[in-house]
Amino acid sequence: MNNGMQEAVSYFESMGIPMKDGLLDVNALTEEKVERIKKWQRDTEQHGIMMTNMEDFYRSLLVAISVHPQKDSNGNINYLFGKGFGTEVALRGNVLGRTKHNTNPIYRSHSDFELYDAKVFMTRLFLEIFGTQEYFPPDRTKGLVNFEEGYMDSTYETVDVDGYKVLVPQLELLFADKFLRKEGTPRNGVYDCELLANEYDLNFDLIKEHVKEHGYETVKRPLQLAENRDRYKKCFERKILNQINSDLKELGNLQLSLKELNESFGILKEIKNGVAYGIKADMFIPLTESDVITSENMATALTEDYKTRTEDFVDKKTQEYIEELKMGPLTELDELIERVNASKEIDNKEQEEKKDYGEI
Repeated sequence: MNNGMQEAVSYFESMGIPMKDGLLDVNALTEEKVERIKKWQRDTEQHGIMMTNMEDFYRSLLVAISVHPQKDSNGNINYLFGKGFGTEVALRGNVLGRTKHNTNPIYRSHSDFELYDAKVFMTRLFLEIFGTQEYFPPDRTKGLVNFEEGYMDSTYETVDVDGYKVLVPQLELLFADKFLRKEGTPRNGVYDCELLANEYDLNFDLIKEHVKEHGYETVKRPLQLAENRDRYKKCFERKILNQINSDLKELGNLQLSLKELNESFGILKEIKNGVAYGIKADMFIPLTESDVITSENMATALTEDYKTRTEDFVDKKTQEYIEELKMGPLTELDELIERVNASKEIDNKEQEEKKDYGEI
């Protein structure tokens, strides 16, 4: 069985890098030796991708936990490996206390680390070698928000990677995070979160809870939409009047101006998130002359009836978008869970058949 971490140790030893207790001996690293490690990192990087192959994944992991320990001297957590890199750690190692199915997924390159549950900033050596990386405080991840203080500390997982203890977030949390922030290059069309669920038996109810209660799209985005709604309700009259008066100067006729405005927004409604002149097409109600108050060939106000109808319509459309935001990820998650369960059912059946034929 290939031991990726031992190979990484041997690799750096061959470069003359001092080792201690299986890790890089940071206290014995001279500037010249740090430069060697930095050169290795630069030479193996391709178009911004740091870990293009499995060997460099293990080597990067070894360097990272050496120069930036995951726990301090008192055993308190400094950070966890999250998102794509954390998922790779779980796939390559064995999560303690979990049954692993050894599906042996192909390797996927990684462009960076994502440090979760971070209590301290990256060390000087870590920054020198890898540059600034994404790191998130204990209350959120890339795709999840509003965790209670101490939640990630109390639920983290320990992964045995060739004898090295590496820390990642709770697998259900890691799955939810990866589900909401999928990678751009899935492995043979299969995303990391699905691979994680194929490799380990996960609590899908807990995953749904994470997505529903902590997902950025289901928690933060609705608040943003509500704020946008309130701002729009305060300014839509001014923006509509500005455009009516602009058309009036050119056409000299209110009826023609309204006809052109209505037609323009009728076309814009076919475009997702269509906006013109600061007016949202999907929240625009076609105007008639009776909706506009004029004075000296200028539109000076919209009627109270039109404003009330628009405000009600804006409320309705915003609520529809909020419901869509909340339900969209959950619907997609249900579909993914069905796919995972179906895949595991097929694998289990194949295993039973092999047992029957004495192949295992």
